[in-house]
Amino acid sequence: MPDLNGQLSFNVNFDLTGSPKLKLTPSTSIPDLDKPALIGYYAITQPDGITVTGNIGTPEMVWNAGLLVFNTFEVVLRIASDQSYQRGQYSITLFAERAGYTNGQFTQTFTVGYERAIQTFTPDFDCFTPSLTVRDNTDYAKSGYNITTQSNVWVATCPAGTINGTGVLFDMTIGGQYYDCAYSITGTKNIVYTSIANSWLSITDAIIKNFSKSTQIPPSMQLNLAYLISVKERRDAARNCKGDYCKLQKVFEEANALYNLIRGMVCIRATELLLEYFAEYYRITHNLQPLVYTNTNGIIPTYDFVSGCGGTGGGSGAGGTTIIIQCVIGNAYVISGSSETVTGLSSGSTVVSSDDFASVRVEVTRGSLIIPSINPLDGGQFFTKSLPSASITLSSPLSLGEFIIIKTIPQ
Repeated sequence: MPDLNGQLSFNVNFDLTGSPKLKLTPSTSIPDLDKPALIGYYAITQPDGITVTGNIGTPEMVWNAGLLVFNTFEVVLRIASDQSYQRGQYSITLFAERAGYTNGQFTQTFTVGYERAIQTFTPDFDCFTPSLTVRDNTDYAKSGYNITTQSNVWVATCPAGTINGTGVLFDMTIGGQYYDCAYSITGTKNIVYTSIANSWLSITDAIIKNFSKSTQIPPSMQLNLAYLISVKERRDAARNCKGDYCKLQKVFEEANALYNLIRGMVCIRATELLLEYFAEYYRITHNLQPLVYTNTNGIIPTYDFVSGCGGTGGGSGAGGTTIIIQCVIGNAYVISGSSETVTGLSSGSTVVSSDDFASVRVEVTRGSLIIPSINPLDGGQFFTKSLPSASITLSSPLSLGEFIIIKTIPQ
């Protein structure tokens, strides 16, 4: 009589996507014609030492005729004190019977100590460009396991709508626009780990993190100037250093210095700390009261980096404003103050051209350094351009990933 011993096996999957479950999928090497009559049950010992054993009268291993495979048996695991599954040693035995065969059994004993990764999400809410993104920077690697499959699922809700996304980077655009809202964001990582030592052992998990993040439309420089003028008018209303005049004079001087710093940062688009400086400036100009911001739930406009940063005249942008072109070589360039085409912003190029450059002077920044318009004779980079020309010639070619800024200088 053939023996079932040595012809049985099963795969083990810990499904931690909800209430922790154990999924056991059996297999056998007996002939296909004999499989439909093969039945069995499991004895499962969890780390707490308690063994639960099924019985052949209500078999847990049965042939699924529709799929021509054995069913997957599921059992809800007893939880540990942290409300998750029990970590430690498991022992699982499959007992099987089939008429015409000697009864058999097969045991897997193994230890599981899997701990969920602690998710690290990095929001990048640039309300100036604008651009609202969240990146999953979590290291999901686990010692002793390979990641078999993984995916990111994002959902963000706010009064302006619901945003769904996938991938490591979540772009929170709604119809091509970004909205000034208070967002509730959920990031889910669906992931399957397979044991390196035991290919039959796997872990399926859904790691979820919820958090909130709000936007704030930056105040325009015109509004900030109005705040400064208001302080000056209050100061001027006092006389002969009586009352609040001296106090308001100090406030005005502090506010004026910060206003000029902010304006300089706006003009060079150094936005990283601007919202903090705006908040400080508001407190100074409003009797030390903090700004209480209420989201508009409307579209965030592109910030005006041009007004007040170069006057009029020169360049061919709207109203003769200063034109600023920025580019990371290998990517599309960004232009403000004009809609003219720019050519030559590519790897290996030494000539950059635009009709906006004709009859104006320009300032060129490569990386973080403003380069001169004449040869410094020290081997450093420089550019050349005659006033009438619409082209700038660089002393060395542009390289992939290099950052360049070209700004027209009004006459």
